[in-house]
Amino acid sequence: MLGRKKEQSRVRQVTGGSRSPVFSYYNNRPADTATVKIKKRRRPFQQLLLSRDARHHVRHIPSYIAAITIGVSVLYATGLSTQPKIIIGQERDGSRGLTRDQRVYQDAITALLKGSLLNRSKLTIDTESLERDIHKKFPEIQSATVSIPLLGRRPVVGLDPATPTLIYKSAGEDYVMAENGRVLIPVKAAPESVVRKLLVVEDKSNLKVEQGKVALPQESVTFITTLLQQFAAKNVPVRSFELPVSASELRVNFTAIKYYAKFSLQDDALQQAGTFLVVKEKLEAQRVTPAEYIDVRVGERAYYK
Repeated sequence: MLGRKKEQSRVRQVTGGSRSPVFSYYNNRPADTATVKIKKRRRPFQQLLLSRDARHHVRHIPSYIAAITIGVSVLYATGLSTQPKIIIGQERDGSRGLTRDQRVYQDAITALLKGSLLNRSKLTIDTESLERDIHKKFPEIQSATVSIPLLGRRPVVGLDPATPTLIYKSAGEDYVMAENGRVLIPVKAAPESVVRKLLVVEDKSNLKVEQGKVALPQESVTFITTLLQQFAAKNVPVRSFELPVSASELRVNFTAIKYYAKFSLQDDALQQAGTFLVVKEKLEAQRVTPAEYIDVRVGERAYYK
């Protein structure tokens, strides 16, 4: 009895005190051989997929390069240079109209193109807005057209300059005036070759005018140019014109005649010019020289003083 109790206590001490792990077949058996084989097979299969993927990309490298090249080419083809090609309008009467040095237009329009990133692409450029900006910056330009080339990259800007017709003098300032009565540029900024061909219209009302704005109605400018043509045909050179404070009156000063003539801007220019020329010839035939003027503003009648 004593021997058994001692043996049982020894067993309890061994099992309870040391708590050493109990050997088990399930705990210590090697991993399932099937799982190991799958893992061993998976590694080369993944490597095989990667190698196939790599071979796929390598095989399509030329296609990738071609796609990138096409994309870059499209971007280049739709891009625009900020250095435009300037074309000034056709010559009229041996003159290209009132223009500045072409470099002035080139630099200014280049600055306008650089002012917005939208102007760098054929797909986003606003040609109408650019045309308005050019016209606003250069009043001597009657119209501006911006064309986008199909193949090239340089915008083509066509400038049609206004025809200088008169020199308009008012409030102590002299401007070159277009045939539509619009004030273009100061006389001091105009080429001498243009200015010396123009006659002066002095506005005695001293109205302040703005560059690029209309100072005279187009009908008045047409009236004046019609008189010039009629007098030139009869070899009666004109020195200058005056617009008195009184409305609708035009005074014409002649080069070889001491007196001036009064015309009405509200009546027919041809009829008044004809009346003046007839009266002038009659007075010359009679050896009569008016001391001050001939007035043809009333119908077909004429008065002189």
